[in-house]
This record gives sequence, structure tokens and C-alpha cells, in this order.
Amino acid sequence: MIGNRNPHACRTAVSALAAVVALGLALMPSLSASAETAGSNWWRGWYDVAGAQAAGWTGAGIKIAVIDGQINSSLPVFQGANLKIYPTSFCNNISPADTTTANRGSVHGSDVTALLVGNGTGTGSVAGIASTAIVSFYAWSNSVGTQDGCLTTQSDGLTFTPLGRAILKAIGDGNRIISISLAFPSSTDGDRRAVAEAVSKGVVVVAAQPNTADEAAQRFPADTNGVVGINAFDDQGNLQARDGKTTAYSTTTVVAAGDRFPTQASADNVWGDNGNSVTGSSLATPLMAGMLALTLQKYPTATGNQLIQSLILNTSAKDHPLSFDSAGYGYGPASLSHLLRVDPTQYPDTNPLLNKPNGLGVPTAAEFATAANGSSPKASAPPSAAAAPSPGKASGSIMPGLLTGVIVVVVLLLVLAGLAVVLMRSLRRKAVASTPASVRPDGTISDATGPVTGDRGH
Repeated sequence: MIGNRNPHACRTAVSALAAVVALGLALMPSLSASAETAGSNWWRGWYDVAGAQAAGWTGAGIKIAVIDGQINSSLPVFQGANLKIYPTSFCNNISPADTTTANRGSVHGSDVTALLVGNGTGTGSVAGIASTAIVSFYAWSNSVGTQDGCLTTQSDGLTFTPLGRAILKAIGDGNRIISISLAFPSSTDGDRRAVAEAVSKGVVVVAAQPNTADEAAQRFPADTNGVVGINAFDDQGNLQARDGKTTAYSTTTVVAAGDRFPTQASADNVWGDNGNSVTGSSLATPLMAGMLALTLQKYPTATGNQLIQSLILNTSAKDHPLSFDSAGYGYGPASLSHLLRVDPTQYPDTNPLLNKPNGLGVPTAAEFATAANGSSPKASAPPSAAAAPSPGKASGSIMPGLLTGVIVVVVLLLVLAGLAVVLMRSLRRKAVASTPASVRPDGTISDATGPVTGDRGH
């Protein structure tokens, strides 16, 4: 847990997760909102974003895809941003840009994108975490009414929803990170192929988990293998809650800030500022994508798999043993400062999330193999003290790899020497049966257990 604080109820404002019902039925959104306390950009101080950007880490040159409802790219917060809008939505060919009516889809898409590349002006004065990153926005739909005709079957026989097609387009456009603040109760074989394509090609997919127990069934794509699933916490380090009930999932990968942020809408269908605030994993997701973008800018040779390795090994601001909290914090609170000070290229180029406990179990190994053109992608279990370097090594350090190599060579030499002795004795004592001794490790290594404790990410 963050700061050893117990989760408690906190006031929430917006749950902005779209829902897709069973294949062949209408696509209907799940979205609720209420305005309570005024929003603030407290997350910038929590993560010391100003310090990171002053050091030059702004996401420059890193391509991030945002898949969401619609967006109002004419808002003051986006002026001067390196923001590209895919020219049509992936459902019903509606315009991806909504500059007039502030419908729920366009407000949601604008809010999450502003957290990445907002310029600090306009409603809420939102200054993005990855202010100079190259962000491409892919509109899913306007999230209003029945969405007919949005399922497509391609020549390979796979059926895709708008989400799956948007993921494939984001991959094809060269994005290194995909931020998805949407959650769905089901998936198609095409959507699973799209996720498998992203993971197999080293594209990091970050996705929001549901905000309430009523939405708990909306688990795709956050709970799929290979994907970073995100939940939100408040400015006291407590998991988000609603109606006195904490929102927690055993499948969470990491948690990030996402409570009482400013919104670009002053009321339903009205752009502007009247102090409304929004809360939810939808907001934590782009912040997580932005943290990874800054890390990739600093360590440009890191692969997507190595970024995920570093993310789960280096949660919270201080070094600690790897630990997983199935009660809701996952591997712990994401820390921008920790990610920036540790070189991810020291970690294995393997995705540690391909076999999520309690996850959806998809994409399967076969689906990953197909996506990788017949060969399985590199995979591993979540890194442990025995399988991956300890977190917090100095940037650029090669000592963990060298030390491991020396140990392996020494052990192999000892084994070979032992076999040689046994062989010589067997030659001299042909009639004597012997039982070879087994080689055991010098000490025991066990994983840390219990929730991660930490402090603010700066």
C-alpha cells in the first residue's frame, strides 16, 4: 500500500468506461458523472513532473496512441500540442472531433488526452505529463446511443470491434505505447489478435480497470495477458472508492493517481469550467502511459517488454523487494522518479504479464504464436528475486549481467569437474555402482510477500 495507509471511502465524480455487450448486439456505453469538489492537478506534485521536465524528460519524440470516444482538439489546452487526430472514428464513421456539443465521449477523450499533452491553459489549467510527446488520437465512437454496424469480419475470418481495429491502426502507425481508458465485458477473436499483435511487437498497452463493482465485469483489455492494467488512487494514497466501497481488483498491475482532477466540461453537453472534478482509472491510465514515455525518451533502446519489467520492479519511490498485493495495489504505485533513475535495458526482454493470475486467460499462447507469425513471443513469469535483477540498480550498470554470467560459468565448471571425477572413478571401479551427488544452490531465495509500501513518487 502507499504510505501504509488503509483504503477508505473517497468522493468520486466520473466513471468513464465504455461497455460493449455480447457479439452481434448493440454497443452501449456505461458512463456516469457527478460534480462534487473542485478538481486540482495535485498529481503533478506527487510525481514531481516539473522536476522531470526541467531535466529534459518531456516525452519528446515518443509516439503514444490514445484510443477513446471523441475529442475536442480546438480546446485551449491542446493549442501547440503535437496532437494528431485519425480522420474518422472506428464506429459509424462519425467525426472524431466534437467541438460543439460536449457529449460524454468527447469530454472523456479530451480529459484523458489533456493529461498527456495539455499546455496548462484553459479549463483546469491541465499541463500534460508528456507535454512534447507525439500523441495520435483514435476515436472509438461518440459513446451515445446504439452503435450498429460496428463489427467487421476481415479476410482471415476474424471479427473485430472498433477497439480491435483501432489497436491495429495504432500499431501500424508506429506508436510505442497505447493508452486505453475504456473497458469492455467481452472481446472478439479479432480484438484478442490485436492485443497479441501489440504485445508481440513490443508495443506497451496500458488499459483502465472498472471504477465500481457494478462495472466489475468490464475487464477487457485491462485483464488480458500482456497488458498493463491500471487502477486509481487519491491524494492520500487510497484506492478510489464510491458509495463507501473501495474499488479493488486482484488483477491490477499497478496503481496511479486518478482522483478529483479538473475536467474540460462545466456541465453535461457544455464545455467550460465551473469547478467540476473527475475521478477514475480512466485518468490514471494516460498518466501511466506518460511515465513510460518519459522513461523511453531517457532510455531509447529499451524495449516495450523491458519497460514493463522496470515498471513492476520499480514501483514506489524507494527501492524494495518485488512484491504483489492481490488485495488491489498489484505491484504497487507507479513511480516516475524510480522509473527515470533505473536503466530498463538491464532487464530481460520478456513480457512478465503473459500469464496473469485471475486474468481473462487471453490472448492464449496459441493466439500469441499466430500473432508472431508462427513463433511464440518471448514470455516469462513476473520477475522474482531469482529471475530478474534487483530493482534500483544504477543507470547504465552492467554489473548484474556480468555477475550472473560469472556465477553461471563457475557453476558449470563445478558440475563438469564433478562429472569428470565420477567418470574417472567409474572407469577404475567398473564393478562398483555409485550414486552421483546433486548440485544445490548455496542459499535459498524467496519472493517478497505482502503489499508494497512506499511514499510519494518524488
